[in-house]
Amino acid sequence: MTSDKIPFRTFAKQHLDRARELLSDDKLLAATCLEVRMALECLAYESLQSFPDRETRELILSKRWQPAQILQELMKFDETVEVDRSLTITPENTGIPIKLGTDKRLKISWIRTRYSALGRFVHTPTIHDHREGTAEEGTKIAAKISEIIPEIENVLSSRIWNTHINDQMNWRCRCGFLLKVRAADVEAKKLVICPSCDGHFLPLEGPEGWRLADGHKWFNCIHCGKRQTTLCRNWQAGSQIICKHCDGQIQLVPGLEQKTGDVRSQRD
Repeated sequence: MTSDKIPFRTFAKQHLDRARELLSDDKLLAATCLEVRMALECLAYESLQSFPDRETRELILSKRWQPAQILQELMKFDETVEVDRSLTITPENTGIPIKLGTDKRLKISWIRTRYSALGRFVHTPTIHDHREGTAEEGTKIAAKISEIIPEIENVLSSRIWNTHINDQMNWRCRCGFLLKVRAADVEAKKLVICPSCDGHFLPLEGPEGWRLADGHKWFNCIHCGKRQTTLCRNWQAGSQIICKHCDGQIQLVPGLEQKTGDVRSQRD
């Protein structure tokens, strides 16, 4: 960790220490929940600031997202964000593998549900909760907190953390943003969406290798004749398209000819 990085991992440990101190007092359970939530936030912020690509970091930093949302966005660039990773090296002079440790991580779905549950506990029960008798009791809240803390501690006990493997292809979007696409997604020809300008592209393989092609299909409306575009994934037999100019309904038939549509569909 370089000196210019914020010590979020240390902050997370401090939040957990305070949470354990507060947990013994039922009157301070809301404050305990906040401390645990902030520990989860620290882990997400640490993952973000340690992400190797600066443009991706800055783009996500420009949004005020919750921990699970931050990690979900990072997964678009690194699908191992929520996967434990063990690191082993083998020195040439001995040939004996040495395990450096395991980079332990929390599942995004786990973070989302626990973060939400803790947030519910920091609010006063609603009128409906009181009438229906569904207001959470102190013992249940304390039990939930006690269940969550060890999972976070397990991650913080890792001897190594924020490891990254570069397995991606890079292209410069027409807006200037550097697109970093996982190699597996390129080979599967999955739609690539620029997080900066929302441009859509499709990976295509040619004699000179892979490239990104415009993910839109241009056509003239059968009703008003005006030229417009739709996503290539919508341009297939049976699709229903609505003209962006005249609201005319268009249905694509085999051969991709247009005819008047009978079913209304969503606009792009």
